[in-house]
Amino acid sequence: MGSGASADGASGALATVSSASPGTCAASTKARRNSESERRQRREVDVSSGHQITAKLTKKGKYGLKLAKRGDHLWRIIEILPEGTVYDHNQSNPQETLRENDLILKINGEDADIRILETAEDGTEIEVTVLRLPRSVAPPPYAFGVKPEAALLGILCSSWARHLGYVGPGVALSGLIASAVAAAPAFVVLAATFMGWSRSEAALVELTRARPQQPLERIGRYDLQKLEGLYLDGITTFYSAFYDRPTNQLW
Repeated sequence: MGSGASADGASGALATVSSASPGTCAASTKARRNSESERRQRREVDVSSGHQITAKLTKKGKYGLKLAKRGDHLWRIIEILPEGTVYDHNQSNPQETLRENDLILKINGEDADIRILETAEDGTEIEVTVLRLPRSVAPPPYAFGVKPEAALLGILCSSWARHLGYVGPGVALSGLIASAVAAAPAFVVLAATFMGWSRSEAALVELTRARPQQPLERIGRYDLQKLEGLYLDGITTFYSAFYDRPTNQLW
């Protein structure tokens, strides 16, 4: 009984397959072959020497990393794409998109914008995290070692110059010089404060190494301004052309 039902079902399925239109089967086969051909061509282009590979992000991605492949597991960050250009770049350069399983991009939470995870053949994983430096932990907004007390010192110098007669209608040149000297510390403090505020919006890149069944190992943090020439090896070595030496020292 059961075998007869099974045979009837099999014959019905065979009849269904055989009744499918030849045009549909031919179109499906042609589409599959075209897809495989495109995938093969993309793979051949991607592994070519010196070819630039752009990190594929969503349209809302904050930063994009343009990478050039060097060897099997060696990547070089050659450019940081500004916000809003990654999606447009990938749309206009489809040949530079990433292959699957080569580099996995993840949009992280509030503390990290982009997390790039590369898995080597031995199971080693390299994470590159792009962080925004919050204002609360920004560098002190003082340049050249000038402290806020310098502004108060400038005010006192101006007051002393006025009291000693170096500032007034009869001593225009000396008064101008004295005023400029007195106001210089305040201007330096203002300029340094602005510099600190600008730097507070800078982005950092944190490199961590993840091995199977082991905690993450922090490699170090780098400013986005110093990323050009930073080499990422999928297994052990991290080089930076900015320092021209191994940069696996921790902060």
